[in-house]
Amino acid sequence: MKRSIHLLGRHGVVAALPLCCIGCADYARVKSPFKHHKTKLTVAVPSDWWQYRPPAPAYVVTKDGLRLETITIRVRKVCEELPDTERVYQARMMPNEIAELSLGLLEAKEGTKNFEVKQITTAEVAGHEGYQAEAEYVDDTGLPKRLVIRGALIGEHVCEFIYDAQDRLYFDKHEPAFQRVVSSAAVAK
Repeated sequence: MKRSIHLLGRHGVVAALPLCCIGCADYARVKSPFKHHKTKLTVAVPSDWWQYRPPAPAYVVTKDGLRLETITIRVRKVCEELPDTERVYQARMMPNEIAELSLGLLEAKEGTKNFEVKQITTAEVAGHEGYQAEAEYVDDTGLPKRLVIRGALIGEHVCEFIYDAQDRLYFDKHEPAFQRVVSSAAVAK
């Protein structure tokens, strides 16, 4: 489904441009639940959000746009090389070690400035011992952002839920939706 923006021209002419023509991403309405077959992970995702289909192995949804807020569900197999690094998640890593590696990858992303880890605590994810990490940073456009990551080792995969939002208005507005997403995570037996 393509969405359009209507622009009022200089002489009152209205033009409709598909979002893809002005650099916006391919979006579709969320189809809940998210399922990862190898881990048997199932997650309820807000049906009024939009799914972005990036060329990366992650499930990304947004309510108001990628620059304002995203919830990302990322599942990576242990011992596989992580993007842009020679590092890997190990099967015997403690939750805080997984958190530190994940935060380091986010901090190393091009355009990330003033990255500051606020805290790393233990947390449960889909009945598995895991972590919650919180950080603040400035993105490549100068927008202050906050993020929360909840993750755990589930079988042979690191499963992470990442909430990344503009600091002042959007973080508090949609953080309850993120908490509902994480709370809904379940692994079938």
